[in-house]
Amino acid sequence: TGTDPTRPAFARGVQRSERFGAWAVPRQVAGTIQIRDIAAGGLFSLAVRSACPRGLLLNASTGGCEECPRGHEVEGLSMLACQPCPRGTARPPEASGCAACAAGTYMPNEGATRCLRCKAGTFNSFEGASSARQCLECPAGTFAAEPASTECTQCPFGEYQAEAGSTGCLACPEGTFSTAVGAVSEDECVACPAGSEGAQEGALGCALYP
Repeated sequence: TGTDPTRPAFARGVQRSERFGAWAVPRQVAGTIQIRDIAAGGLFSLAVRSACPRGLLLNASTGGCEECPRGHEVEGLSMLACQPCPRGTARPPEASGCAACAAGTYMPNEGATRCLRCKAGTFNSFEGASSARQCLECPAGTFAAEPASTECTQCPFGEYQAEAGSTGCLACPEGTFSTAVGAVSEDECVACPAGSEGAQEGALGCALYP
């Protein structure tokens, strides 16, 4: 019975299995440790759940909670094993689990702690990229001056860019001007009309002669 003094204190109240002559063994579930003790009548086994904070591994031998190695996270709901972060994700030291690479970055390998930045002149506008090929070149008429860009910027007034994958734009030559953004050719830089001049390269307009 549950008052049998020969049974461990934590086992009292668990019904004895008459068929096998031992105490009944509760079903072990995910996230548990098996604790065994010898009691009168046979082997006593009890599944004790030990909850760990999110991102920590449950050590089945000691019942303690441990960190997964860098670039890994706890596998599923079991808390009993670690798995590497999949491609397109990473787990930095301060995080509790793997997270998708932010827009502007990518990661082609498993088990990463940081995502790689798309190089300047390219961009990526979505999360979870797993290849550098997903960093797209900025089209002509645009640029990305910094790495890890999530979008490209149009060339401003007075400038143009004919090449894709650029980190900046070129100024319209002196004596010309442009009032359009995103110009893709020097041909879009218009010559100043007679009686006026462009004060400098990249001019937005022309000034009349004094």
